[in-house]
Amino acid sequence: MTLHRRTLNTALVAVFGIAFVLNFIWEMLQMPLFQGLDWSPASWALCAAASLGDAAFSTAAYAALALWHRDAGWVCQRDARDVGWVVTGGLLVAVLGERLSQAWGWWSYSSLMPLVPLIGVGVVPLVQLAVLTVATFEIVQYAGLCVSRPHT
Repeated sequence: MTLHRRTLNTALVAVFGIAFVLNFIWEMLQMPLFQGLDWSPASWALCAAASLGDAAFSTAAYAALALWHRDAGWVCQRDARDVGWVVTGGLLVAVLGERLSQAWGWWSYSSLMPLVPLIGVGVVPLVQLAVLTVATFEIVQYAGLCVSRPHT
């Protein structure tokens, strides 16, 4: 299958939208695990900004694998290796993002946050990108991208 620009653009818009919604819900639910976050507009804005970054990661991961496979609908025939790349990338980006965000003072953990030993990163945000990116791709697959795709 070739890399069709229209199919890729449709998939990327769907990935970004779905990833943003999933990550925003996750961000809002994990607020008690961070110091100073509450139901104020400032906390909502911080969660929305973080969700934009998370959605950007999911979109970039999808685009990278589409380019690698030369197939905009690669997700319809993905394999364990594709999932492995997404999970590995999500974990690495999450560690980097959490470390930088803490160093820059954007947020800090509350005493409720379980930490990964040795690296001092919260477990919940660590698994977020990996889990929600895979979930996003599942939703994209089953919400229509693969339903309308001709079988090759």
